[in-house]
Amino acid sequence: HSLVKRRHPMSFRKALNWSMKPTRISVIAAYHSLERVIFTERLPGWPARPRREAGAVFTESITLPNKGSDQYLTIQSSRLAELAADKRVTPADAAKMPKIVAPLIGSATLCERGVKTQPISHHYKLLGLEITHLPSANTSTLVELGDAGQTSLSDIPHHFTLDRCFIHGHPTRESKRGISLQSAQTEITNSWVSDIHGIGYDTQAICGWAGPGPFRIINCQLEAAGE
Repeated sequence: HSLVKRRHPMSFRKALNWSMKPTRISVIAAYHSLERVIFTERLPGWPARPRREAGAVFTESITLPNKGSDQYLTIQSSRLAELAADKRVTPADAAKMPKIVAPLIGSATLCERGVKTQPISHHYKLLGLEITHLPSANTSTLVELGDAGQTSLSDIPHHFTLDRCFIHGHPTRESKRGISLQSAQTEITNSWVSDIHGIGYDTQAICGWAGPGPFRIINCQLEAAGE
């Protein structure tokens, strides 16, 4: 059943290459719980978008910071052109995507978010990515856009696009939420969210209650156990 509910070891320098007009920007990622700056300068001649090689596996959590620019930073698969622009992806497309695997949070039983944001982060596109967690542990949320506890509109992350992404848990492990939608101006299109389930609590493919939207969720496969 589909469910949408809205409530009140590869070098990163090689994997994340990009170019844009601002001359200085920080992109920070949590790498096995160690936050480090991947690059802070625009490098002439780098590709226009950060690319993650299809088939590569990154056991890490990615943090999207406030980068100080209204230009979109796009993180995409190196084989994005092989994923039709207006067609929903399926698990069979995973070989064309890099895989982001959320690591453990210092615990043997719970994983970190696969993708998360800092306050006021904005203008990111995630295209053609597989996002999951370690199959040896459970997770609460795979993609977290915004903070469920945020109280100020000025802190809310905004302008995100997730397109042609495969976001999933595992058949024998628990995942409470596929995407936590606590943001503004967010689009989720042509994506597949599945294997979101747990025992003794509600689960949602997409769930939000602390973000003002607007949200556009179009042509997606959304599977969760129930509410």
